[in-house]
Amino acid sequence: GCGGALTVIGQAESYRVEWVPGHFVVEDVVRDKCACPKCPGQGILTVPGPYALDRALCGNGLLARVLVDKFADHIPLNRQARRMKREGLEIGSNTLAAWVKKSTLTLLSHVAKAVKADLWQGPFLQSDDTGFPVQDGGNGRLRKGRLWAFTDQEQVQYAFTATKQGKCPAALLEGFA
Repeated sequence: GCGGALTVIGQAESYRVEWVPGHFVVEDVVRDKCACPKCPGQGILTVPGPYALDRALCGNGLLARVLVDKFADHIPLNRQARRMKREGLEIGSNTLAAWVKKSTLTLLSHVAKAVKADLWQGPFLQSDDTGFPVQDGGNGRLRKGRLWAFTDQEQVQYAFTATKQGKCPAALLEGFA
């Protein structure tokens, strides 16, 4: 708050499980806890860790393995959990699902935006939509939603609309020449 130097008052210790091709490694993580001697009301600050998901058990390599296995190789999380157990790390598929969920909100959204930007700069797009049932939490009835796929035959971007009315794909294609 005052712009003065922080003083290290201790260390926070934790560990992360990391994937090194062929095996798992447990890394000890030591981060300094700091405080400003002139601003005691500011509390204690802990140096952020060098990991994509703060407060998760996984290191960046293990997280990358889970995401690539799920999205590139289409390996379901329950099968990944069984494989990891055979390799010596027992972890539940619900934990893997939490990592994937947090990653899609924080990390993979940047990848999706970059794919869309790349597609929209290309010379052509192919597109198709398919209808599927959507439950929107109301009275339990299903309605039909539309899932759109836009591709240049090398990458694909998906989008959802509630209907197939012309204004919906027009809005999705805004910015494409």
